[in-house]
Amino acid sequence: MLLKCLHHRYLGSFMRNFFVLGLLATTLWLLALNAAAQEEHSSKILKVGVTQIPRSLHPYEINDYKGKFVLNFYQRPLIYTDEEGATRCSLCIKIPSFENKQLDRRKKKRRHHLVANWRIRKDARWADKRPVTVKDVLFTWEIINAIRAEGSNTLDQFSAIESIVEHGNPREFQISYYQITSDFDQLDDFFLLPAHIEQPIWEASKKNLSNYFKNSLYKKDPLNKGLYNGPFIVTRFKYEKSLQLKQNLQFHQSSKTASIFIWQLGGTPELKWAYRNRSIAIIPEHELSLPETVAMQKDLKKKNISANINMVDTHRMNQIMFNLRNPLLANRLLRVAIAHAINRKEIINSVFHGSVKAANQPFETTNTTNDPISYSPGKSQQILERLGWRLQGKSIYRMKEQKKLSITIDIPDDNSGRAEMARELANQLKQVGIEAIIKTHPVKRYFSKFIPRAEFTDLAIFSWPATPTRLPYSIFHSAEIPTYQNDYTGQNIGAWRDSNIDKLLSKFSKELDGKKRSNLADQVLNIWHKQVPFIPLYYGVKSSVASKDVAGLKLYKSDTPSSINSENWVYK
Repeated sequence: MLLKCLHHRYLGSFMRNFFVLGLLATTLWLLALNAAAQEEHSSKILKVGVTQIPRSLHPYEINDYKGKFVLNFYQRPLIYTDEEGATRCSLCIKIPSFENKQLDRRKKKRRHHLVANWRIRKDARWADKRPVTVKDVLFTWEIINAIRAEGSNTLDQFSAIESIVEHGNPREFQISYYQITSDFDQLDDFFLLPAHIEQPIWEASKKNLSNYFKNSLYKKDPLNKGLYNGPFIVTRFKYEKSLQLKQNLQFHQSSKTASIFIWQLGGTPELKWAYRNRSIAIIPEHELSLPETVAMQKDLKKKNISANINMVDTHRMNQIMFNLRNPLLANRLLRVAIAHAINRKEIINSVFHGSVKAANQPFETTNTTNDPISYSPGKSQQILERLGWRLQGKSIYRMKEQKKLSITIDIPDDNSGRAEMARELANQLKQVGIEAIIKTHPVKRYFSKFIPRAEFTDLAIFSWPATPTRLPYSIFHSAEIPTYQNDYTGQNIGAWRDSNIDKLLSKFSKELDGKKRSNLADQVLNIWHKQVPFIPLYYGVKSSVASKDVAGLKLYKSDTPSSINSENWVYK
């Protein structure tokens, strides 16, 4: 008994000491982070907190949104997509069109194709004062082709381009496309490389991509001014720690902030701590999910800490994807029954407190057709009865041929609110007699392999772009179904096959007349309404946190990062 008492006494003492030591270690660590931040930059520098700085500053080694947020400070693409889904010039003068006579239909060997003439703005310069010219365009095009030749699908937007040549003068070039395409201006990822610096390295690497990236000055000498054409240049780069930027005096517009310091922190708790302690002034849009932003807003208000909480509805649509390879879900009526059982309004109110916009259809059109999959549990039950799925005895779930009507909902283990949403969905399906089992997966694998390879059995929740001016060709067309043969590069994850949809999408992609495109989009929507290959839920929300001392920060509905406008950020 005495030994037992001594054991509890010393164990309790040990645990208390362990807790105190842990608390002390955490406090010292946070103080060290703050001291490091103060050492790195003065209070006059605009400080941005992120959880990931790219390992390489080379534009074509950066593939994700977090990396492109950083990239757009020091490098600008040829064009970008604005908040309404329209294409805008960044390094060019104007977007080619038939009206300005810079776009033309031509016939070549019985094949009609499109030709677009582009012009680089006269004041576009690299930070070493060298002009941006067609030489940079052609060298960049060579690198893009080399990357695509290795089987990478990160640059698919260039697949429609047949050739790029100089046209008339060193600032004009002509892009020829394989066919007539309405997406000729989709060049958001066309970041030009400085040929006068990088091309000799490419040649010395014997045009081997691996050797080139290894020896590129973006990696060997990232402080070289000539690498950058954006509003800022890199003055200090600490791998996986920080990035110091200062105003590029050669940029066509004088930046309203002289210096920016991007600080990589461990995660969301560290970002919140750094903001509360004024170590950073901005937490950008890709770092916090909507639930995290709402929670932080409440916390800051409680602690009387001022902040501008920026939120904007995006063109990214969250939806429930059916796996149509599953014979159960290949039944159209069962999909309709599931759709009628789902109450979007309740999900939005209970999970997101009404702060997101409901999505009733896969893309925006002029079609005024009433939503055929509106919430109606009565219709859902009627359809299930017709299909032979009935409640038996005391069972709360429907049965057919001694088999329970059960489906699995797969979600990532992130903080996006999908877990709460899945639980609400499961409860709603339960009300009509459908069992829903929720399975979570590591977020990295979920989006890199699980979804692209369509490894889910029944239902999966994720988002995709739903730009108003375009149809989701790669999501709807049967040729885009991911398979082993195409190395899982397709985006038609649910394996929806409809020959009429394929024909309409092909016509739409080649149609340049606005009214005709709208008519084709309405036809696609009508077929989608009847088939219900997936269920739209809500549009995503971008949210950022910024100090009251920061002005000019703008969030975009498109996938364009806010840093595309960083030259207009003001830090008072």
